[in-house]
Amino acid sequence: MVKKGIVLSHMISSDGIEVDKANINLIANLSAPIYVKDVRYFFEHVGFIIDLFKISVKLLNPCIVF
Repeated sequence: MVKKGIVLSHMISSDGIEVDKANINLIANLSAPIYVKDVRYFFEHVGFIIDLFKISVKLLNPCIVF
């Protein structure tokens, strides 16, 4: 059986769930957006992550309402 793995940018193991350090370094080293298109792309990506979080929370605990 798998001892640990990365799912949705999180390291899941018997120790618990941790954020993948490689993604933290990648985001920390991003350059500032220059074009409006880059800013829109970033906010679309953030919106997708927020929507994904809301869906996963509802699946894990249907009693939580947003």
